[in-house]
Amino acid sequence: MRKSLALIFCVSSLLLAACGGDNNSSNSTSSSELSSSSGSSVGSQAVNGSQPNASVGTSTENTDDRGITGSDYFPIIYVLNDEFGIPYPTQQESADQEFSAYSVYSLSQDQDQSAMFDYYIYLDDDEEVISATFGITNDYTNSTIFESRAELFIYCVGLLPYDTAKSDETADALCEAIDTLEEGTPFVLTEGDVTFELYATKDAYGDISSIFLEISKAE
Repeated sequence: MRKSLALIFCVSSLLLAACGGDNNSSNSTSSSELSSSSGSSVGSQAVNGSQPNASVGTSTENTDDRGITGSDYFPIIYVLNDEFGIPYPTQQESADQEFSAYSVYSLSQDQDQSAMFDYYIYLDDDEEVISATFGITNDYTNSTIFESRAELFIYCVGLLPYDTAKSDETADALCEAIDTLEEGTPFVLTEGDVTFELYATKDAYGDISSIFLEISKAE
């Protein structure tokens, strides 16, 4: 399953990079195609111009250095929607412009998967990631099933593309760390320009009840 997710991720990244390489007219057309195929709020925003630009992370001219250089969140939310059914988010201007230019949020409670998924992503003016939090919470399913789904969720997020990323290595390391997590003690991994912090909470029986992954620009 990890290989399948990685393949979907790579294909979506390549498609978005190809769209980003075209001119603005081509970007609008490609975004409209995404809208018609997904029916998502992100896709529909492409028509009125507020869709996150598919060329994020490919431009050589950055105007805002708050974000992680070369980072592009869209492949992640695309795969999370495809694999877990998490709705595409609406990108909004942030209330605190000193911290971030835009914010992205989505939440999904899936009864079939017996889990709740959510994420918050904060972007700079170039729509590169400043920081993000991704979480999955166990509602009532068997702990083994939950941890299996959580592993795939975290693996997907670990594939975040950015200039100094080693995506496969990072995703694998985060997944392997899940079994070692103790409540209140994060697993911390810095890879290039990014720091990943993986947290878990546990129930009365000592089983993992939720997992959160925080992503930030390394200092």
